[in-house]
Amino acid sequence: MLQLGRDRLSLGLLPEAGGAIAWLSSDGVDVLRRGDPAAVALDPTAAACFPLVPYFGQVMGGRFRFADHEHRLAGTHPSEPEPVHGEGWVVPWELVEQGPATAMLRYRHLPGPGTFPFPYLAEQRIALDGDGLAITLAVTCTGQRPMPAGIGVHPYFPDRRGLRLELPVSGMWRRRPLETAADPVGPVPEAWRPALAGPASDLVTDDCFVGWAGKARLEWPGRGIAVELGAEPVFRFVQLYSTAEEDFLCVEPVSNANDGLNLMAGGVEGHGIRVLAPGERLAGTVRIAVRHTG
Repeated sequence: MLQLGRDRLSLGLLPEAGGAIAWLSSDGVDVLRRGDPAAVALDPTAAACFPLVPYFGQVMGGRFRFADHEHRLAGTHPSEPEPVHGEGWVVPWELVEQGPATAMLRYRHLPGPGTFPFPYLAEQRIALDGDGLAITLAVTCTGQRPMPAGIGVHPYFPDRRGLRLELPVSGMWRRRPLETAADPVGPVPEAWRPALAGPASDLVTDDCFVGWAGKARLEWPGRGIAVELGAEPVFRFVQLYSTAEEDFLCVEPVSNANDGLNLMAGGVEGHGIRVLAPGERLAGTVRIAVRHTG
């Protein structure tokens, strides 16, 4: 495990465990859920944050069509019935550069049975700048034919029961858009609006939102800390994920909708999947700015 630090911030990084972040703290206060490095090594869902590459979300049915070929994928995590989030979060990354407050990681993918059928280079730069963390994630098509791609960042924020969320959005992606291809995005239900602009304690969700302008604020009045989450325009969508059993909230900036590979194949508009030409790169930065409020 690598430890990075700058001013008030401390970060634990696990290149060998999916390039995951184990913790991010400021003056000893956890900004992200703290993951035990030994547990993260066995299961990346125990991490504080991990990269999503070369796509975000599930691939329903374990297959997708691209360029007139059907591709079958094996599962990527034993708890998930479908392949999810690509390989990036479940493979070791190579450390190619490290400083006191920065690290550059790299993963080169070569297709194998059940894996993503296109070669690519994934890169992740982690940087502390005194009052926050910047995560820059990129994927480059390294093959001789075009490939579909997406990227995302999966942070776990702790203490949902003490959290206030401000997430302005304009719409919500329907859970089964292939059945409603004419209108895959609907309005945000009124029942959701209090949780998107107030206490998030009762928010249990696994849903994708649009029109968020790359900005969200999370504040814990009882802990004296707040986060201003910012994402570059490539991250057109934001996925919220929380469970009834665990006290966290994931606010995930992502570049494609869930099951985007099949949405594209099905002709559903607005899926967000990019088709990269050989040598083309898709990249974006997510920033977690930390504010002490108490």
